[in-house]
Amino acid sequence: MWQDRAQFPMSAVTLIDAVIEDRILFKKVGSQLESLPPDQEAADRLVDAYRDERIEGWLAVYLLGCVGHVSGYETGKSILLSNNGRGYAGVALVKMDKVRAYDDLRQIVFSDQHPKVRRESGYGLALYRSADVINDFLTAFDEGRLLPRNYVAYNVAQCGPSDTTLLGLLRSQDIRKQKLAVAVIELLVAENMHLRSPGKEVAAVVRSLLQETDITMAVHRREKLSAWANSA
Repeated sequence: MWQDRAQFPMSAVTLIDAVIEDRILFKKVGSQLESLPPDQEAADRLVDAYRDERIEGWLAVYLLGCVGHVSGYETGKSILLSNNGRGYAGVALVKMDKVRAYDDLRQIVFSDQHPKVRRESGYGLALYRSADVINDFLTAFDEGRLLPRNYVAYNVAQCGPSDTTLLGLLRSQDIRKQKLAVAVIELLVAENMHLRSPGKEVAAVVRSLLQETDITMAVHRREKLSAWANSA
Protein backbone atom coordinates (compact mmCIF):
# COMPACT_ATOMS: atom_id res chain seq x y z
CA MET A 1 0.00 0.00 0.00
CA TRP A 2 2.82 2.39 0.86
CA GLN A 3 4.51 1.71 -2.47
CA ASP A 4 1.32 2.65 -4.31
CA ARG A 5 0.91 5.86 -2.32
CA ALA A 6 4.58 6.84 -2.54
CA GLN A 7 4.31 7.29 -6.31
CA PHE A 8 2.35 10.50 -5.73
CA PRO A 9 2.85 13.57 -3.50
CA MET A 10 1.22 12.91 -0.14
CA SER A 11 -0.23 15.39 2.32
CA ALA A 12 0.95 15.48 5.92
CA VAL A 13 -2.37 14.04 7.09
CA THR A 14 -2.14 11.18 4.58
CA LEU A 15 1.39 10.43 5.75
CA ILE A 16 0.25 10.37 9.37
CA ASP A 17 -2.57 7.98 8.52
CA ALA A 18 -0.08 5.73 6.73
CA VAL A 19 2.29 5.46 9.68
CA ILE A 20 -0.57 4.86 12.13
CA GLU A 21 -1.48 1.88 9.95
CA ASP A 22 2.12 0.64 9.68
CA ARG A 23 4.68 1.67 12.33
CA ILE A 24 7.62 0.38 10.31
CA LEU A 25 7.24 3.38 8.00
CA PHE A 26 7.98 5.96 10.70
CA LYS A 27 11.45 6.97 9.50
CA LYS A 28 10.37 7.28 5.86
CA VAL A 29 7.28 9.20 6.86
CA GLY A 30 9.29 11.41 9.21
CA SER A 31 11.70 12.51 6.48
CA GLN A 32 8.80 13.36 4.17
CA LEU A 33 6.96 15.29 6.87
CA GLU A 34 10.06 17.40 7.49
CA SER A 35 10.01 18.50 3.84
CA LEU A 36 6.45 19.83 4.20
CA PRO A 37 5.22 23.02 5.93
CA PRO A 38 4.01 22.63 9.54
CA ASP A 39 0.47 21.24 9.46
CA GLN A 40 -1.95 21.69 12.35
CA GLU A 41 -4.38 19.05 11.11
CA ALA A 42 -1.58 16.47 10.97
CA ALA A 43 -0.41 17.44 14.47
CA ASP A 44 -3.95 17.18 15.81
CA ARG A 45 -4.34 13.78 14.16
CA LEU A 46 -1.22 12.58 15.98
CA VAL A 47 -2.36 13.99 19.31
CA ASP A 48 -5.71 12.22 18.97
CA ALA A 49 -4.04 8.94 18.01
CA TYR A 50 -1.76 9.18 21.06
CA ARG A 51 -4.63 10.00 23.42
CA ASP A 52 -6.64 7.10 22.01
CA GLU A 53 -3.60 4.83 22.57
CA ARG A 54 -3.40 3.97 18.87
CA ILE A 55 0.28 4.99 18.82
CA GLU A 56 2.94 5.00 21.52
CA GLY A 57 4.36 8.15 23.08
CA TRP A 58 7.78 7.89 21.48
CA LEU A 59 6.28 7.54 18.00
CA ALA A 60 3.81 10.37 18.55
CA VAL A 61 6.47 12.80 19.74
CA TYR A 62 8.93 11.84 17.01
CA LEU A 63 6.31 12.52 14.34
CA LEU A 64 5.09 15.68 16.07
CA GLY A 65 8.62 17.00 15.79
CA CYS A 66 8.73 16.10 12.10
CA VAL A 67 5.38 17.84 11.50
CA GLY A 68 6.75 20.84 13.37
CA HIS A 69 3.47 22.56 14.27
CA VAL A 70 3.23 24.37 17.58
CA SER A 71 -0.19 22.84 18.33
CA GLY A 72 1.54 19.58 19.25
CA TYR A 73 3.91 21.20 21.74
CA GLU A 74 2.06 20.59 25.00
CA THR A 75 1.44 16.94 24.14
CA GLY A 76 5.12 16.57 23.24
CA LYS A 77 6.13 18.09 26.56
CA SER A 78 3.82 15.75 28.46
CA ILE A 79 5.40 12.78 26.69
CA LEU A 80 8.85 14.04 27.62
CA LEU A 81 7.91 14.43 31.28
CA SER A 82 6.29 10.98 31.36
CA ASN A 83 9.66 9.48 30.36
CA ASN A 84 8.20 7.91 27.22
CA GLY A 85 10.04 9.94 24.60
CA ARG A 86 12.90 7.49 23.96
CA GLY A 87 15.33 10.24 22.99
CA TYR A 88 12.98 12.02 20.58
CA ALA A 89 11.00 14.36 22.81
CA GLY A 90 13.55 17.06 23.65
CA VAL A 91 14.49 17.53 20.02
CA ALA A 92 10.82 17.50 18.99
CA LEU A 93 9.98 20.39 21.33
CA VAL A 94 12.65 22.54 19.68
CA LYS A 95 11.30 21.70 16.24
CA MET A 96 7.78 22.68 17.28
CA ASP A 97 8.54 25.90 19.17
CA LYS A 98 12.19 26.91 19.37
CA VAL A 99 11.55 30.00 21.47
CA ARG A 100 9.45 28.31 24.17
CA ALA A 101 11.46 25.09 24.23
CA TYR A 102 14.71 26.65 25.44
CA ASP A 103 13.32 27.75 28.81
CA ASP A 104 11.31 24.55 29.23
CA LEU A 105 14.22 22.23 28.47
CA ARG A 106 16.63 24.19 30.61
CA GLN A 107 14.21 24.11 33.53
CA ILE A 108 13.83 20.34 33.18
CA VAL A 109 17.60 19.80 33.03
CA PHE A 110 17.99 21.55 36.38
CA SER A 111 14.92 19.92 37.93
CA ASP A 112 14.48 16.76 39.97
CA GLN A 113 12.88 14.89 37.06
CA HIS A 114 14.01 11.34 36.27
CA PRO A 115 17.63 11.29 34.98
CA LYS A 116 16.45 9.97 31.61
CA VAL A 117 14.04 12.89 31.26
CA ARG A 118 16.84 15.34 32.04
CA ARG A 119 19.15 13.68 29.51
CA GLU A 120 16.48 13.69 26.85
CA SER A 121 15.92 17.40 27.49
CA GLY A 122 19.64 17.92 27.05
CA TYR A 123 19.55 16.54 23.51
CA GLY A 124 17.05 19.25 22.63
CA LEU A 125 19.01 21.93 24.48
CA ALA A 126 22.15 21.09 22.50
CA LEU A 127 20.40 22.13 19.28
CA TYR A 128 20.80 25.79 20.32
CA ARG A 129 24.59 25.55 19.85
CA SER A 130 25.44 28.52 22.09
CA ALA A 131 27.96 29.42 24.76
CA ASP A 132 25.09 29.76 27.26
CA VAL A 133 24.00 26.19 26.53
CA ILE A 134 27.56 24.94 27.02
CA ASN A 135 27.61 26.64 30.42
CA ASP A 136 24.28 25.00 31.23
CA PHE A 137 25.72 21.57 30.41
CA LEU A 138 28.85 22.20 32.47
CA THR A 139 26.86 23.43 35.46
CA ALA A 140 24.42 20.51 35.25
CA PHE A 141 27.35 18.08 35.05
CA ASP A 142 29.04 19.73 38.02
CA GLU A 143 25.82 19.45 40.04
CA GLY A 144 25.34 15.81 39.04
CA ARG A 145 22.12 16.54 37.15
CA LEU A 146 23.43 15.39 33.77
CA LEU A 147 25.44 12.19 33.58
CA PRO A 148 27.35 10.19 32.42
CA ARG A 149 30.43 12.12 31.33
CA ASN A 150 30.36 10.83 27.74
CA TYR A 151 26.78 12.03 27.28
CA VAL A 152 27.68 15.54 28.48
CA ALA A 153 30.85 15.54 26.39
CA TYR A 154 28.91 14.68 23.24
CA ASN A 155 26.45 17.53 23.71
CA VAL A 156 29.14 20.05 24.62
CA ALA A 157 31.15 19.05 21.54
CA GLN A 158 28.06 19.51 19.34
CA CYS A 159 27.80 23.08 20.65
CA GLY A 160 31.33 23.99 19.48
CA PRO A 161 33.10 25.02 22.71
CA SER A 162 35.76 27.73 22.47
CA ASP A 163 39.40 27.04 23.24
CA THR A 164 39.04 29.34 26.25
CA THR A 165 36.31 27.11 27.66
CA LEU A 166 38.33 23.95 27.03
CA LEU A 167 41.44 25.44 28.62
CA GLY A 168 39.46 26.44 31.69
CA LEU A 169 38.34 22.84 32.15
CA LEU A 170 41.74 21.33 31.38
CA ARG A 171 43.52 23.61 33.85
CA SER A 172 40.97 23.03 36.60
CA GLN A 173 42.09 21.36 39.80
CA ASP A 174 38.97 19.18 39.53
CA ILE A 175 39.88 15.88 37.85
CA ARG A 176 36.23 15.40 36.78
CA LYS A 177 36.36 18.61 34.75
CA GLN A 178 39.70 17.64 33.23
CA LYS A 179 38.35 14.27 32.17
CA LEU A 180 35.25 15.91 30.73
CA ALA A 181 37.41 18.28 28.69
CA VAL A 182 39.49 15.39 27.36
CA ALA A 183 36.31 13.53 26.39
CA VAL A 184 35.02 16.62 24.57
CA ILE A 185 38.31 17.06 22.72
CA GLU A 186 38.31 13.41 21.65
CA LEU A 187 35.01 14.07 19.91
CA LEU A 188 36.10 17.38 18.42
CA VAL A 189 39.12 15.79 16.73
CA ALA A 190 37.38 12.59 15.60
CA GLU A 191 37.24 12.52 11.81
CA ASN A 192 33.69 11.17 11.66
CA MET A 193 32.33 14.03 13.79
CA HIS A 194 33.31 16.81 11.35
CA LEU A 195 33.73 19.37 14.13
CA ARG A 196 36.22 22.19 14.69
CA SER A 197 39.48 20.95 16.19
CA PRO A 198 40.96 22.95 19.10
CA GLY A 199 44.13 24.98 18.64
CA LYS A 200 47.76 24.53 19.61
CA GLU A 201 47.42 25.81 23.17
CA VAL A 202 44.76 23.22 23.95
CA ALA A 203 46.88 20.53 22.30
CA ALA A 204 49.86 21.45 24.47
CA VAL A 205 47.84 21.13 27.67
CA VAL A 206 46.40 17.81 26.49
CA ARG A 207 49.93 16.48 25.85
CA SER A 208 50.87 17.39 29.39
CA LEU A 209 47.77 15.85 30.93
CA LEU A 210 48.17 12.59 29.05
CA GLN A 211 51.49 12.11 30.82
CA GLU A 212 49.73 12.17 34.17
CA THR A 213 48.46 8.89 35.61
CA ASP A 214 45.12 10.39 36.75
CA ILE A 215 43.93 10.70 33.14
CA THR A 216 43.23 7.07 32.29
CA MET A 217 41.70 5.75 29.08
CA ALA A 218 41.90 2.82 26.69
CA VAL A 219 45.20 2.50 24.86
CA HIS A 220 43.73 3.10 21.40
CA ARG A 221 41.99 6.26 22.59
CA ARG A 222 45.16 7.57 24.19
CA GLU A 223 47.13 6.87 21.02
CA LYS A 224 44.66 8.74 18.81
CA LEU A 225 44.48 11.71 21.14
CA SER A 226 48.26 11.82 21.54
CA ALA A 227 48.72 11.69 17.76
CA TRP A 228 46.43 14.70 17.38
CA ALA A 229 48.07 16.65 20.21
CA ASN A 230 51.56 16.02 18.79
CA SER A 231 50.60 17.09 15.29
CA ALA A 232 48.45 20.13 16.13
